[in-house]
Amino acid sequence: MGTQSGQNGGQSFHSVERRKHIRYRLDFPAIFSWESSQRRRLQGEGITRDIGLEGVFIFTATYPPVETIIQLEVVLPPLTGARATTRIKGEARVLRVEPRREKGVTGGFAVLSDGFKLYPPVTDKTKSQFNTVKKLLELRRSDE
Repeated sequence: MGTQSGQNGGQSFHSVERRKHIRYRLDFPAIFSWESSQRRRLQGEGITRDIGLEGVFIFTATYPPVETIIQLEVVLPPLTGARATTRIKGEARVLRVEPRREKGVTGGFAVLSDGFKLYPPVTDKTKSQFNTVKKLLELRRSDE
C-alpha cells in the first residue's frame, strides 16, 4: 500500500492506497446484474476502466447501490485463433459509485470480489493463449 499527498485547488490532501493487487487499464465490455430491494433482477452494461485480481471499475450510466452484490461478466477480445469469446465472471460487492459529474463525462462504480473465474475454463490448449493475455495485461499495467 502506498500513500499520496499533495495540493488540489489550494486544498491539501493525503490518501492511502488500499489495493492489494495491481490494476490493469483495460477497456472491455462488461455486463452486470443484481437483485433490487423489491426482488426484481436488474441489469446494466458498461466498459471497464481497469481490472485487477479482485476488483474492477466500470464506466456506466447504470449504478447498482453501494454494498450491493452483483453478478459480473467481462467479455475479453478473442484470443489468437480462438473461436469462443473468453469471459471473466464472478460475484462482486459494489464499493463506491462515482456519478457523472459533468456533461459528456461518464460515471461508474468500483467492485471488490474474492476472485474471478475465466470462462471457458482453462485447458492445456488455452493455457498458452491465457499466457498471451497475461503478457498483454502486463504491457498495459496500471499502477493506480
